[in-house]
Amino acid sequence: MKRLAPGEKPPQFILFSFDGVGVSKNWDLFLRAAAESDARFTAMMTGLYFLTDAKKRHYRGPGYQPGEAAIAFGGSKKDVIEEITYLNRTWYKGHEMATHFVGHFCAGTKNPGKSWTSA
Repeated sequence: MKRLAPGEKPPQFILFSFDGVGVSKNWDLFLRAAAESDARFTAMMTGLYFLTDAKKRHYRGPGYQPGEAAIAFGGSKKDVIEEITYLNRTWYKGHEMATHFVGHFCAGTKNPGKSWTSA
């Protein structure tokens, strides 16, 4: 990318991101497609993917019981290590990491984040 000169037409950008970057066969697909097309993507992840299923009770979202979330946790210890390996590969290849809704409590859940307060 470069700074555009006055009146210079900007290039077309296509924004691509994918949610649910837990252990998935999609990692290899997206990394390969990005490499082949010299593209970058944003991987949306949540902190829950770093907790094994056995350790999920360490997480407690506001208004929820320990270990309760609207999405899955990280799986086995092997799964979490595999995910971290993919995240490292992705970061070192120049892709962006982003996070959102740790427990994924959004509209449609019993206590959506929009109703939370600082208390």
